[in-house]
Amino acid sequence: MRVLGYYPKYRTGAPTPANLPFDRLTHVGYFSKTPNSSGALIDTAGALYATDMASVVSAVHSAGKKVLFVIGGANGSSDATWRSAVNSTNRATFVSNIASFVTTNGFDGVDIDWEPFSTSSDATDFASFVADLRVALPSPTYTISMFIAIQPAWKLTMANNIQANIDWFGLSTY
Repeated sequence: MRVLGYYPKYRTGAPTPANLPFDRLTHVGYFSKTPNSSGALIDTAGALYATDMASVVSAVHSAGKKVLFVIGGANGSSDATWRSAVNSTNRATFVSNIASFVTTNGFDGVDIDWEPFSTSSDATDFASFVADLRVALPSPTYTISMFIAIQPAWKLTMANNIQANIDWFGLSTY
């Protein structure tokens, strides 16, 4: 079983990274950045300071756990911004920026949290994005997980179509 605990940058003081409940977690998701329309990564709730990020990555690895970089979140970019970042024009830049951020900062992979992901027409470009991201962050060296709502039903169909490139899904029922 995998248990991912999300640890936002704005909470790095309570609890401190070294005091996370590692006995209950297999992974920590440190968030977040979101894409802009050209595929660059932007901070959403204040800067991801290098010292904070380094201390989180170090504490998680010292506990023998994995740390994932989270892209997105409920207060992140709009559907339109994500659509632009994953389309054929900007996808390579977006994938390259994610892979570079993950590898440069010592993360074990990425957790994708595109919210609200509201139309089924997004699924084709998203599937291509995930396939390209898997090439840039190969398994088993890197983990790619995804937070996904199970309603409407087309989202489960989309999940089935991309599952070969996703290590695991976190499901939302709300």
